[in-house]
Amino acid sequence: MSALTRPRSSSSSCEGGLGVKRYEAPCKRYLPESVIGIFQGDEREIEYMIRHMLRIGLVLLSLSCTLSIQSASAETHLAVWTGEPKRMVTSFPIQPGETFSIRFINSIYLAPAIETFIYEPGRGISLVKVQSPSAGVFEYYGLVPDHSGTALVRVNIPEIRLRSHDYVNHQIAIGDRLFSFNGLIKDGDLVVIRIEQS
Repeated sequence: MSALTRPRSSSSSCEGGLGVKRYEAPCKRYLPESVIGIFQGDEREIEYMIRHMLRIGLVLLSLSCTLSIQSASAETHLAVWTGEPKRMVTSFPIQPGETFSIRFINSIYLAPAIETFIYEPGRGISLVKVQSPSAGVFEYYGLVPDHSGTALVRVNIPEIRLRSHDYVNHQIAIGDRLFSFNGLIKDGDLVVIRIEQS
């Protein structure tokens, strides 16, 4: 019996053109119909190609999961640096959209002031609010407060840099945490507050 007249097999493979076996079942199981037709050959070749493609897919999936885990495990912190040489004084975990404030006594007008900032991924730190009972403080900022002594602003700041001859009254508040500069930062030293990834 010639190859052209040989009856079709009842197995999972089928006859291709000119009697060449085409291994169809695995193709239908793993591949879209649009590409099944390009795989013609003996069963071992098709099995090898399918296994090779599955291996590549598993490697890519594993790599994607690894990168996702590393990204998820990275934490964002609000870090406070000072001194020469530079040293980190403290840091706080901070979430996207979370606000924090710096509280102090304005050295010119001797009035309390609160600067509120927000952290936004892609933008970093932005000053969004200033509060004080002193009109002079708002003149210093060039802002006009409302009746409650609050002015809303929107100023993006790469990092906060401040220097004071007296840090006794300086504090950072973030969530329910409060950090006082008093005794931990030397008067007159530059303080840098910035967002860091770890």
